[in-house]
Amino acid sequence: MTCNADEITLYKLTEEGLHKEGPYGQTLPFKERNFDHPHFIFQLRLPPSKRATYFLSIKNKDQTTFALQIGSQKSILEGIFDYDISNGIYLGIFLVMFIYNVFLYFNTKNKYYLSYSAFVLAFGIGLFTMAGYSFKYFWPASPWLEQRSIVLVSAIIPISALIFANSFLNLKTNLPKTSKLILSFVITYGIVFLIALAGYIQLGQKLILALFISVFLIFGIALKLSLSGHRKAKFYLAAWSVYLFGIIVFVLKDFGLVPYNVITNRMMHFGSVLEVILLSFALGDYINILRKEKEESQKKVLKGLQRNEQIIKSQNKMLEKKVQERTLKLETTNLDLSQAMNELKDTQTQLVDAEKMASLGQLTAGIAHEINNPINFVSSNISPLKKDIDDLREIIARYETATTEEGISAAQTKLIRELKEEIDLDFTLVEIDELLHGIKDGADRTAEIVKGLKNFSRLDESLIKAADINEGIKSTLLILKSKFSNIKLVEDYGDLVPIQCLPGKLNQLFMNILDNAIYACTKKEYPAESTARITIVTNQSKTSTTIQIKDNGIGMDNQTKTKIFEPFFTTKEVGEGTGLGMSIVHGIITNHSGDIKIKTEIGIGTEITINLPRVTNNS
Repeated sequence: MTCNADEITLYKLTEEGLHKEGPYGQTLPFKERNFDHPHFIFQLRLPPSKRATYFLSIKNKDQTTFALQIGSQKSILEGIFDYDISNGIYLGIFLVMFIYNVFLYFNTKNKYYLSYSAFVLAFGIGLFTMAGYSFKYFWPASPWLEQRSIVLVSAIIPISALIFANSFLNLKTNLPKTSKLILSFVITYGIVFLIALAGYIQLGQKLILALFISVFLIFGIALKLSLSGHRKAKFYLAAWSVYLFGIIVFVLKDFGLVPYNVITNRMMHFGSVLEVILLSFALGDYINILRKEKEESQKKVLKGLQRNEQIIKSQNKMLEKKVQERTLKLETTNLDLSQAMNELKDTQTQLVDAEKMASLGQLTAGIAHEINNPINFVSSNISPLKKDIDDLREIIARYETATTEEGISAAQTKLIRELKEEIDLDFTLVEIDELLHGIKDGADRTAEIVKGLKNFSRLDESLIKAADINEGIKSTLLILKSKFSNIKLVEDYGDLVPIQCLPGKLNQLFMNILDNAIYACTKKEYPAESTARITIVTNQSKTSTTIQIKDNGIGMDNQTKTKIFEPFFTTKEVGEGTGLGMSIVHGIITNHSGDIKIKTEIGIGTEITINLPRVTNNS
């Protein structure tokens, strides 16, 4: 007997009373049945040509339609076998279609195959459950789930069908409002699913029947799109029409409007199999459409490439012509640039020479001032020294004239003594010693200046040699000494080891920086309690030598600081500077593989820190 019932019990009337077999049903575990089959099978045990009275009790919460078959063991077994075989073939078709479409999805990554695979899986599980096999194989010990299973799968199948229709027919683009309606039906079926899980099975069944209109909605959508010329919609309409016809016949059979037989009982299965096959054809046709579109696209791309190739060829000819014209222009321009570069180099050489002449001018002025003092001192001592020597000569002459063989007379002696007193001989001798000492000091001072000049004057040396940084700074200060009249000089020299460098270039560097510091101090007005000050500090590490020159002059703003190393940039008035001093400083430091840092503030002063390696890369 085939039916979905909560409990079924068979009673046999005997002389002793009623003999009971059962109950079986959806409210009881599957294993309690005498026969391991989704159908309810009872063994009557009625001998041939004998009569017996049987009573069949069926309990169910809602209306039940069932098919009752009575026959021999052979006929019953043959019917069961046919039932299982047909269901196996049916479910096998769905399983193959599911695996095939999943495989296509992973190969094409097309969302249609994913939604269709879900639809086929849901359909197969739903019909597997309606046939009673889910209770036998999936949840045999769960009557709770079995009672709800029909409603649950009745909700899952239309959900998957609606989602696939929305995707395959591209309703979001073709029919946006209808797409939203489809979504509302999906949500409603989801609510029915939850209602059935909560135990409201009869309410769920009624809602499923009420929502059956969604089947006709899908049919109407496919029909509308088919009439509009959509190729995919035509395939979908044919597939859905077959399935819809199978459902209608299956339902009419339960209401007695069409005969109950094997065909009508299996009509929904036949319709669903044909639907799945036709939809597979639709998806296959869609692949063909995509392939044709791809081929057309490739042809268009090929034509485009050919056109582009022709355009490129013509453009190449034009470019070759333009390149020749540009090459000729570039050759002319390069010739002009070469001439301009030569002129620029000549101008640069003249400017560097001008800066050297400016340094030489400072050198000459400093030397003239420094040598003038000791020379004046020597010159001023020569006249009194000559007078004292003349007095000594007069005394010596008196002695020579007064001396005879008899000696010096008393009168001559008296005259000589009076002469000594007159010229104050003792004072004259002391004065001569002082004048000679002063002349010696002047000569020594002049020799010191000449030595410093010799040390500083190595501006054009091009050979790297070991030199004492402190000595270079001191010789530079000697040249600039005349400019320090109102500036306090603070010197803090470290114990330095000679470094490999160009000594003359570094002396030029020190002179340019110190000259700028002196200029910054002279341009600032200091309060009565303070004075201009320049501080020089040197120290040395294992790898580098640091020179720090700090002044409390006018300082610089950020704009001036960023431009200080640019050639021809100067803040001095016209005629006071060429603007090349700090540019030359930067070049000298770069040539020595060193670095320079400037810290300055308007009105406070400037601090310049120079780091030089003890052995330069150029050495």
